[in-house]
Amino acid sequence: MKERPSIERLREVLAYAPETGRLTWKVALSPRVIVGADAGGNCGRGYIRVCVDGARMPAHHVIWAMETGPWPAEEVDHEDLNKGNNRWGNLREATRSQNEANKPPSKSNLTGLKGVIPLGNRFQAQVQFKGQRFQYGSYGTPEEAHAAYQAKARELFGEFIRVIWSATHPSRTPSGIRDAIRNA
Repeated sequence: MKERPSIERLREVLAYAPETGRLTWKVALSPRVIVGADAGGNCGRGYIRVCVDGARMPAHHVIWAMETGPWPAEEVDHEDLNKGNNRWGNLREATRSQNEANKPPSKSNLTGLKGVIPLGNRFQAQVQFKGQRFQYGSYGTPEEAHAAYQAKARELFGEFIRVIWSATHPSRTPSGIRDAIRNA
């Protein structure tokens, strides 16, 4: 991997508009670069990547470095989960654990509730923190387990906690989960 350019070099060739999140070219570094055009492109996972002097970098990391001075120590989180929204108010420096806390439940989550897993006819609350999984009791309803998850996750992750109900699948709402367990 090519070494990242200096922050001064980034500021020399790129312009950033904090209100819109747009990162544009100030200098044409190659015949394909148009001054004033958006810098970078979608890397296929929703993130925008920028190439400066042969170094490919996530645009949100470049923006963080240009705005704050140092490169991010670990990760830069998109608070609203929109990987293409690089508005300054949507970016925040985060640890890996904090960034993971700001994710919705995985698609394989059977309950639709982050931190809640079915355990027979009961529900267990669990939190993953710094690579370790911790269980916080067994509960009669998914709501009770989710409340326990939320309390512990807020304590561990603070503002990074994301609590999401799955609105896309009716069986993943609290009443749908109870019905599915009753009918099993």
